[in-house]
Amino acid sequence: MKPNYIAKTSIWRNLRLWKLLLWLLMWGAIVPLFLVGWDLFVDLGLEIVFFAVAGLLFFIPIIWFLIMNLIVKNRYLEFYNDKIIQHWGVLNKQENSAIFIGTTATNLKRPFRGRIFNYGHVQIDCAGKWDFEARFVKNPYRLIRYLNNKAIKATKAGKFVEI
Repeated sequence: MKPNYIAKTSIWRNLRLWKLLLWLLMWGAIVPLFLVGWDLFVDLGLEIVFFAVAGLLFFIPIIWFLIMNLIVKNRYLEFYNDKIIQHWGVLNKQENSAIFIGTTATNLKRPFRGRIFNYGHVQIDCAGKWDFEARFVKNPYRLIRYLNNKAIKATKAGKFVEI
């Protein structure tokens, strides 16, 4: 069965200031290494060590970024007519599902970075408690519009309460 809506995680989830500064520091260390270090390593006969250090400083941030993006791409929410399934994990896949009759309320939180990169954190209330928190959702207003179309009306909610 095909889901009605898929809420994907934003790629900007991994952009943290300290990571950006660390990447810039590592890439910035390559320039002085080439300017000063090359002569030093050649005089000592350690050209291979020079290229190993320069390669590590250059490729570790790229590999780290690719791994983090792989993790982000494997985290999403699927909305069906009768259930919500939350998926996460790369090697150890995990799922969390709940019955989805409709929503009673939604809550949207958008940090400053979320406004810039168009993501937000959406809390979904399905049956009187906050059931799901979809963090770092791409296009959060689109998800809110979808959930508002699935909102339980007051007359419809009474049918579920009657015994």
